[in-house]
Amino acid sequence: MDLLRFLRDHHSDDLKDVLSRSISDLRAVNESVYAVTASTSVSNAVKSMKAALLNAVPIVHAPEVAEEDHLQLINGRHRKVIGTFSATDLKACRLLELQAWLSLSALEFTEKVSGNERETVSCTEEATMEEAIEKVVTRRVHRVWVVNHQGLLKGVVSLTDIIRSIRAALL
Repeated sequence: MDLLRFLRDHHSDDLKDVLSRSISDLRAVNESVYAVTASTSVSNAVKSMKAALLNAVPIVHAPEVAEEDHLQLINGRHRKVIGTFSATDLKACRLLELQAWLSLSALEFTEKVSGNERETVSCTEEATMEEAIEKVVTRRVHRVWVVNHQGLLKGVVSLTDIIRSIRAALL
């Protein structure tokens, strides 16, 4: 995060050229996105994320999936993003609260933790790298969900993806 804040505030002409290119053009978008449904319990979301070594997943609207799909990660692509379930949210909870909330849906949990409904941080593939960095820095998030013009999930751009793609463009 500090590196991206620095790049945003102190960039040279070479970097300005890179930052003006789209995240798609810079190949920063990771199209492999696992998600949980709005009905996935906190307990199942945590177990699934731990097994997949993920720190966060999008919560997607998926009313048509089978009942067992609410117990595990699903392919999030082409689904409407309605929230983000993150390990950071879990850290903010006291143990007794967390134990009581394990049966809640991931969406209900995120609303309880934040005190209200949070806006999901997203952009389109046409967004410039500068726009993606601005969202990461100002919203203090570690990832931006990439959606199409209908709001359906296409991928994710993480801090690592941003740094990797800028480095590759400069070399």
